[in-house]
Amino acid sequence: VLFAACGVMELYVWKQDDKKEPGNFGDPAKWSQTGLGGGSYSVEMRDRELVNGRFAMLSIMGIFAAEYATGKDAIQQLTFKAATAAPAVAATAAAAVDTTATAVTAVAETM
Repeated sequence: VLFAACGVMELYVWKQDDKKEPGNFGDPAKWSQTGLGGGSYSVEMRDRELVNGRFAMLSIMGIFAAEYATGKDAIQQLTFKAATAAPAVAATAAAAVDTTATAVTAVAETM
């Protein structure tokens, strides 16, 4: 059902205007009229969205690395106590977090 709903949205609602650049759908939700959104489809807003998407991808990589290191999924990690973990597991989890932080810093410096 979700797949079909996404297909309908792609085919009938989010149509690309040939006069605009690819991916520019303007303000389809009319956020600019509510005062809650940024308002316009500007270069600054597009850059913010790109940075937000990149940070989200790096964050999920950190979650996957922590799951690989600890054997616990993201929800189980909320109750994870490093003091009671085996030292090797704690060190591996710390290394995964450090790697993710380094990657986030590198992306931020390129912006």
